[in-house]
Order: sequence, then structure tokens, then C-alpha cells
Amino acid sequence: MTKSLQKLVDGVLSRPAYQSFLDQGGFEFMQSCFEDLKVPTLIVAGEEDKIIPQADVIKLSEKLPDAQLDWLARCGHFPPSEQPEELLFLIQNFLKHN
Repeated sequence: MTKSLQKLVDGVLSRPAYQSFLDQGGFEFMQSCFEDLKVPTLIVAGEEDKIIPQADVIKLSEKLPDAQLDWLARCGHFPPSEQPEELLFLIQNFLKHN
């Protein structure tokens, strides 16, 4: 992660509004928005994501009936910026098989 991206992430994580969102069940609400998906779904998460805990990503993938979860090494919350080639490979592979 670049220094400027790390600064942005740290800024988001330190905001009281972000913590309040999580404390009031914000992530659970977001998960509920996806529960009705009935199509193959690719979930890509960074192994070093400091914004969404890995346990929450796993829970989301388990709630979707046809989800594929892939983890990107050396990646935080912004896969298109941090690991663009690897992300492209995962998307192309997913589309090829679905």
C-alpha cells in the first residue's frame, strides 16, 4: 500500500462516524442488502484489509448461495489500486467459468 493510500485508510478508520456505523450494525445492514442475490457472485477481499474484518467477509460469502470468495495477498481495501493485475485475473477467471 502506498503512503498516500495508507494515510487515506487511516483517516477513514479514525473517524468517529465510521466507528459509529460499525457499532450500530452497519456491516450487518450492508450484508442484508445482498441476501436476495441468486446469481453467481465473486467476492474479492484483500488479506490486509483494515476496514472490513476477514470474518465479516467470510460471513457474507456464506450467506450468498452461489458466492466465490477469493483473497488477494499483499492487498488492503482497494484491490483495483493495489493489485490490479491479480484482480483482473480473478474477474476474468470467474466470468469464464460462470
